[in-house]
Amino acid sequence: AVDYPILGPYDVRSLDALKTHFEWAEEAGIDVFIFDWFGPPGGYIDKNFEIMLEAAVKYNTSLKFAILYDGYEYRNAPPEEVYKELYYIITKYSNHSKFLKIQGYAVIFIYSSKHFPYTTWAEIIKRLRGKGLKVVFLCDAIDDASNYLKVFDGLFTYTPAGILNSGGDLLAVYGRIVYEAKKSNTLYALTVLPGYDDTAVRMPGFKVSRKNGETYNYTWDIVLKFKPRWVLICSWNEWHEGTEIEPSLEYGYKYLNLTKYYITIFKGKD
Repeated sequence: AVDYPILGPYDVRSLDALKTHFEWAEEAGIDVFIFDWFGPPGGYIDKNFEIMLEAAVKYNTSLKFAILYDGYEYRNAPPEEVYKELYYIITKYSNHSKFLKIQGYAVIFIYSSKHFPYTTWAEIIKRLRGKGLKVVFLCDAIDDASNYLKVFDGLFTYTPAGILNSGGDLLAVYGRIVYEAKKSNTLYALTVLPGYDDTAVRMPGFKVSRKNGETYNYTWDIVLKFKPRWVLICSWNEWHEGTEIEPSLEYGYKYLNLTKYYITIFKGKD
């Protein structure tokens, strides 16, 4: 990674590290950690999430936890496997007291949802709900939102890094998300970004400069214009892509402090 944690190298299963992360996030006003789950059931990633939930109970954090369902694309998992994994996730975790729910419905974010056509997702989600599972699914199929929102309950985007790197119009992209969500009366979440740099782990990779906080300010300013129900932050600690707001040797607590500032504005307008 291009940056270095102020905690030093840490084990994500470390209760001390988790406790510190919870405390930092709470102080900044963050409400939810969205966990990147790419399976398989019972694997080390799944165990990491289980440990995180146990730590949340142990330390009585106010944070809630949701899952970003990821990984099926690069594993090229067939729809039946995706159905089974989602069934596993929902039945194992959604009733946990710390899992994010809206009016009793567990919240699941689906990453790279266009890997399957919306008709395939319709079959998967119908089967899950046919089992009596109460779930809200959000997708990131922004450029075909009118079709995917026939199936999904809302829109989000994981990161605006690609848009910013290509010189795209973030205001227009987010405006389209808001338009499509309001047209179909569904949820939407807009994402802020401090910067991006994966050049230490990918060839060639790319970089979106932090510009001493200006990139974070810019994305927050755009998001706040739309007054979304939710703001997503990319990311807490995805160090290898250089998007972290977790305190680092390079930036200290700068991005946590900026986060607290903007969350105060966001919640004040809510």
